[in-house]
Amino acid sequence: MQKSVKLQDGLMKDNLAYNIFFTLKVSTKALIKNFLDNAEKLLKDYYRDKKFNIRTEESVCQIRHRFSSGGINGGNFVYMPTSYYILKEIMDYLKLNKDDIFVDLGCGKGRAMFVASMQGVKKVIGVEIEEGLVKSANENAGNFRFNKSALFILHKDVIDLDLSEGTVFFMFNPFGEDLFSKVIENIKASLKINPRGIRIVYYVPVYREILNRQDWLVPDGNLLNNRVLVWRNVKN
Repeated sequence: MQKSVKLQDGLMKDNLAYNIFFTLKVSTKALIKNFLDNAEKLLKDYYRDKKFNIRTEESVCQIRHRFSSGGINGGNFVYMPTSYYILKEIMDYLKLNKDDIFVDLGCGKGRAMFVASMQGVKKVIGVEIEEGLVKSANENAGNFRFNKSALFILHKDVIDLDLSEGTVFFMFNPFGEDLFSKVIENIKASLKINPRGIRIVYYVPVYREILNRQDWLVPDGNLLNNRVLVWRNVKN
């Protein structure tokens, strides 16, 4: 009987050791795969930048300090561009046309703008408050090889921005909650000035509930497992 108990204990320990080993092995494989996938995407982004003759890569410690002219704290955000493969998914979904005006709120160095401009839209507007990023975006605009649209880069506070032209508003989580709420209010107000159909594309939708609470907006799309959400306005 004692020998049987020891045997069972030994089997249990062996089984536990195997489970730990197996879990570590699977976790390590997943980590390595994730690392390699991310490295591949970064490399593809680098070569896409080279092809377009622009530089939109992430900069070490390049921080946006977002305070609006109305005193609203917009939060501090490290600059990070949207990967080209995500932008392709977005553009494939939106199917932009020659009448669209694409507005990138917090455009950084302009990557999303330049991809949108390749769709042959009427106009692309990028808005950025950080002076260094605006300078980079303007340099990129001068070097970009594949532009098919009118490009405008504005060094402005979004609170002071006239939003009445835009038909598609793109945001990569650029603001804190208070400023984000104010921007959504301003988009709504712009519909009274210029009634039209609009879409809001929100990548990394931290404050999605603010949009979900709007009675003038309805969900329009869910891309990449909730990483990108799209809303459109309800037309009267």
